[in-house]
Amino acid sequence: VPPGLYREAVRVSRGGLKIVGPKSAIIDGAGRTEPSGIRVAAPTAGAGLHGFEIYGLTVRNFSSNGIILIQVGDYRIVGGDYENNESYGIFPILSDNGRIASNHVSGSSDSGIYVGQSSHSTVVDNVCVNNTVGIEVENASSVTVRRNALHGNSIGILVVVLPNLTVKTTSGIDVDLNVVRNNNRENSTTEPGDPLALLPGGVGVLLVGADQTRVSANRVLNNGSAGIAVVSLPHKFAKLDRLIDPAPDRDSITANTVLGNGRQPDPRLGALPPRDLLWDQTGHDDCWRQNVYRTAFSPVLPSCAPALVAA
Repeated sequence: VPPGLYREAVRVSRGGLKIVGPKSAIIDGAGRTEPSGIRVAAPTAGAGLHGFEIYGLTVRNFSSNGIILIQVGDYRIVGGDYENNESYGIFPILSDNGRIASNHVSGSSDSGIYVGQSSHSTVVDNVCVNNTVGIEVENASSVTVRRNALHGNSIGILVVVLPNLTVKTTSGIDVDLNVVRNNNRENSTTEPGDPLALLPGGVGVLLVGADQTRVSANRVLNNGSAGIAVVSLPHKFAKLDRLIDPAPDRDSITANTVLGNGRQPDPRLGALPPRDLLWDQTGHDDCWRQNVYRTAFSPVLPSCAPALVAA
């Protein structure tokens, strides 16, 4: 795709396609009726596609999504700009074996990068700025979120389980080596049925009902409500689906630098105190080890067993 301004939307309905172009090749949705800039999905509902790659380009100003992938296996989204797309910048759902790398995503009222009901995917080396959530992993498994830069969002990284979806768990998520700082944008979501409306802004890394999530070696700095928080899904949403477990279980928070957080808390934090490390004392076998921090709640955080070193 050569440089230029393209006032159109793109639909991809077969696998094995690669789109390549510079960031000066701009797909602009201003004034258009299509909700998504690029939609990748089979033409038959319930069918899947195998193989899709996009490198570069700028996708902006769409009423829902910059790019959405539905039931796509083996995909790559690399090196693009996704700007001011209303709901999501990059949105793979029910899509596996993906790589989202080196993109700049900004201006989404839900999540800049959202990985939902998907598995075996990597989100690496992206910059997410001025979204409600920078990166969200929802009802997914075996996802790695690594070396991303997140600032100016309401919540930097959110790992969450939600009710009434096809996939019932969030587990096996790795969140490591990210820089998550100054995520203090007001959370303007107010719709009563939207779980985001209950979440406080000013949180660096937030685990909500996630299991077996490893948060390690991140720098989480100067977020107004909390640095790294581990909590249960609120009962209001948990009661809607008896097949989900709303408590966070077997999560480990290790070797993170978590400083300067909790100084300007969002009222939606409720009864929980603003802290660098925050745990609502629910779930089982959650643990913390070798973090650098100044404030914490609960006063005693369960310690992880020392890592084993091979002889």
